[in-house]
Amino acid sequence: MNYSSAGDMVDINRVVVHANTATAAAGGLGVNFGDFAGFDLRSTQIYSNTAYEGGGLYFQSTSVPFGLLSVRIENSEIYSNTASLSAGIENHSGDATVPVVLLNSHLYHNRAGFYGGAIGNYGALDIYTSTLEANSAGTRGGGLYNYEGGKVDMVQSTLSGNLAQFGGGIYSELFVHNTAALTMTNSTISGNSASRDGGGLYADGGHTQFFNDTIANNHVLVPLGIFYAGMGGGLYITGSAIIAAQNSLIADNTHRYQAHPPESDDCFGPINPRWYNLIETTNNCTFIGSTFNNITGVDPMLGPLRHNGGSTQTQAPRSSSPAIDAGQTPFCTVATFVPLTVDQRGFPRPIGPQCDIGAVEYSPYALYLPFVQ
Repeated sequence: MNYSSAGDMVDINRVVVHANTATAAAGGLGVNFGDFAGFDLRSTQIYSNTAYEGGGLYFQSTSVPFGLLSVRIENSEIYSNTASLSAGIENHSGDATVPVVLLNSHLYHNRAGFYGGAIGNYGALDIYTSTLEANSAGTRGGGLYNYEGGKVDMVQSTLSGNLAQFGGGIYSELFVHNTAALTMTNSTISGNSASRDGGGLYADGGHTQFFNDTIANNHVLVPLGIFYAGMGGGLYITGSAIIAAQNSLIADNTHRYQAHPPESDDCFGPINPRWYNLIETTNNCTFIGSTFNNITGVDPMLGPLRHNGGSTQTQAPRSSSPAIDAGQTPFCTVATFVPLTVDQRGFPRPIGPQCDIGAVEYSPYALYLPFVQ
């Protein structure tokens, strides 16, 4: 799909894109944007398509000098697509002013031979109330691969059950200028696996910020016959990466070498735990910067990943969790110090004198059944 003139608009609603094949890019649907282009994909299924890159969707706008008007994917399913690179979506579009928006959508069972099981991002992408689940990549970024220059803001969303060698959930890439950026707010990274390093996140450069996130139950599982140490069950952070966490919960992550028992491993490498985080195991972490009011060495007492209300799965704290009322006073905030008034599910935050650490605000009166010790 090529835009013929400036200001063109395309609205696709309730369409099925199925079983298409491309030898290069855009197995399912390819879009080459023009100036001030608008694109809205709603209530659509894109599945079982194949390409070298961008198996399901491929967005291109690198030659646009004046930017986009609006690009949105809403209430859609993108699944079971295959590609060497970016099996679900490959995005080269958007900027800080007008990013590509993924809203209320589900990306699952997409398979990339190399990078980006669900998404390969090279532009600007905002992800809201969406799930990247059970995707895989042969090498990097089972859920999300964010390349240098790429910018991702993820809000009230979940990455779960994704698989890769490096960065089961997310891989953030360094090339030359170290400009990849990832910001996660009120989101969950849970149950992702890597066979080398970084079960939840592998940060090879770039700048990542966590605000009221839960990073739990991710694993490095080095298979039999592979002689590799395998580190960073939760986070694997290289020296060129800048990682900051605030009001976030990083716990119950492990690494396991071949048939050996699993070992607790929440983070490997340098991390700046600004304030009010709960990091259960710090043996392999190097703290830099402020460590104000952080909690370490304790079990967060989380429930399993499941539907606890809202549109995405979460891990709710049990009734006796040390994360309850342990966040900022009285509000949890983002980088601009704007208060977060809801949690990942859209439930009020805070409930009690302080907000809770992590993506879920505990309440015995919420829509989920509280866990009792």
